[in-house]
Order: sequence, then C-alpha cells, then structure tokens
Amino acid sequence: MGFYFVRARRTSRPPITPSVTWREYLGALAVATERSPVGAGARRGAARQLREGPHQPTLTALSEWVHRHPADEAAHRLLGLTHLACGQLERAARHLDIALRIVRLQSRSAVELADALRLQIEAAKLRLVLIPLYGRLGKRAQAQALVGESHVDL
Repeated sequence: MGFYFVRARRTSRPPITPSVTWREYLGALAVATERSPVGAGARRGAARQLREGPHQPTLTALSEWVHRHPADEAAHRLLGLTHLACGQLERAARHLDIALRIVRLQSRSAVELADALRLQIEAAKLRLVLIPLYGRLGKRAQAQALVGESHVDL
C-alpha cells in the first residue's frame, strides 16, 4: 500500500501572460530611483535653501509657477514642502495632496516599467509626508485612507 498524488489535469496550452526577468526588474528599478525631473544641482540648491530657511520670494516664485503650470507634480511637491518648512501646514497638505493626485493620474497611463516604478516610489514618498501631516492637522480620516492605500498584500 502506498500514497500517491493525483496529477492536475493539464490544459492544452498555458495562458500567455507577460513576464519580467529579475534583470529587467532590477534595471527598471534602478532607472526609476535614479531618474528625477529636477537636476542634481537644483536638488542640492533647494535642500540648502530649505535648511537655511525658505523665504517669501521662493514661495512667490513657486506659487506663480504652479498657477501657470497646474499639472506640474514637482512644482506642487516643492511648494508643499516649502509651505511645510514655513510651518504653513494647511497649505502644505493641499499642495502635497494635489501632487499625489497628479502622480496617481500619471501612473494610470504609464507604459514603461521604469516609469510605473518611479511613479509608485513618488506616490509612496508623498504618502510618507502626508500621513503624519494629516495627523498633525487632526485629519484622521485622510491619514487612515492613505495608510490603507499604501498597504500591499504580498
């Protein structure tokens, strides 16, 4: 007497599904995390300026840019972070939320894997800033919604 496992019936052909190799995935992830719409020099300058203290001309310039280019995610993000550095939490939350909505829209139309990963990483970074910000503002429902959105079943 012995035990045996019944073989599952095989279909005539397995379904065709897209696949990505580990090398392609890691290459796309590297591109997504290295690519930035803002140059390295501009990022260092913005970081230095935020450390030293944002000034009204920066807020004015970014506000004018956002007014002329309302779909510019990076401008909304920078304006939100500048408001946050100035202690203007409501305005910061508003612009960071707009940036997150723009990233969500862009991710729906992303075709390349590198672009999709870059947008997912950008959305995750925005959520990491917005969740505690909403907590400080007493907006528990919005913070909970972002926590739920960031939850991924593996």
